[in-house]
Amino acid sequence: MVTREGFGVSIVGLVAYRSILSAILPFAKGSYIQRMSIRAAATLSAGIITFPLDTVRRKMILACDNKNLRYSSATSCLQHVYESDGLGKYKMTICVPFSFSM
Repeated sequence: MVTREGFGVSIVGLVAYRSILSAILPFAKGSYIQRMSIRAAATLSAGIITFPLDTVRRKMILACDNKNLRYSSATSCLQHVYESDGLGKYKMTICVPFSFSM
């Protein structure tokens, strides 16, 4: 069975994102403003927590065409991103998806 690169990381990220949302959203009670604030905070925090997995997924998908830059696993991709770009890569690119949603 052949799967595309980054599929496993995509599934893990999706499960983690939905788990964070389902853990926080039941506490959304009170007035309309309070409920909307808790929902917005839950969505934002789930996105921030799972963003490194999304970065690894994107890197693995883009590297599947490049013969010199294939990753053996998601952890090797995460290690390569950390060694080449450092944590600044995650801090810099995390603002991009949320700037379009505001």
